[in-house]
Amino acid sequence: MGGRGAHSSMEASKKSAKFEWTRERETKKKYSIEYPIGEENKMMYNDTIGNLASIFPILEIKDIVPITVISKTVAGVAMMGVTSSLDPQTGNTIIEPIMGLAFNKEVFKTKESLEETIKRNFDLKHLAASNTNAIVVHEIAHILDFQLSIKQNLNISLTEFLKPTSFANATEAESRQGKLRNAIARGKRFSDSFPEALRSEMNINASELQNMVSEYSKKSPAEFFAESFAKWYCSSNKNGEFERAFYKILRERINKL
Repeated sequence: MGGRGAHSSMEASKKSAKFEWTRERETKKKYSIEYPIGEENKMMYNDTIGNLASIFPILEIKDIVPITVISKTVAGVAMMGVTSSLDPQTGNTIIEPIMGLAFNKEVFKTKESLEETIKRNFDLKHLAASNTNAIVVHEIAHILDFQLSIKQNLNISLTEFLKPTSFANATEAESRQGKLRNAIARGKRFSDSFPEALRSEMNINASELQNMVSEYSKKSPAEFFAESFAKWYCSSNKNGEFERAFYKILRERINKL
């Protein structure tokens, strides 16, 4: 009796183990407005954008024109922020949210260069999928996370969120900027509670779930969500245990917003 009780307790503890995040420090990146997607990858990019937008209508991504991220190590970036500037004519403060995608021009130059980068990172377990569109899907997942966070925290559409606002009163402008930034801040995003919800659904250990996804998924809840999303979307077996659990939790949480 005592042995069984101890074993059951240990199993319960194992399955409720907390997630541990590496939270690597972000490095500053440089950007160029140059279009980064090479001719050989344009069809893949456009098809992926279109298909994801059809699956998730909340995704307003069709009009995003990606720019180039200049980096030796970064293949893709999803951007969301809230800027402020002074109108030179009125002196008013303009609060303007921004959203965008950036990709490494050298990586996306040809199909071969993209496949080489993806294979190398997949073999190192830095990517959850080896499909040609894995990096694109990962970055779009971040955009989805941002948009769901805006809906969750402000209950407004992306169009409303991105609309520039002019303020004559600097304090009101600062308050508006803070409110918008807070809606997409770490600790308050849609993705923050997603890892535990998925772990609970699958009834497995947190580290076991992270190892099932990728090494990069261990960086933060946001990266876990993006990598899990790519693993689900790129999978050829949507009836797999992970795939079914991921999609169930994602749909349930979206429907509650």
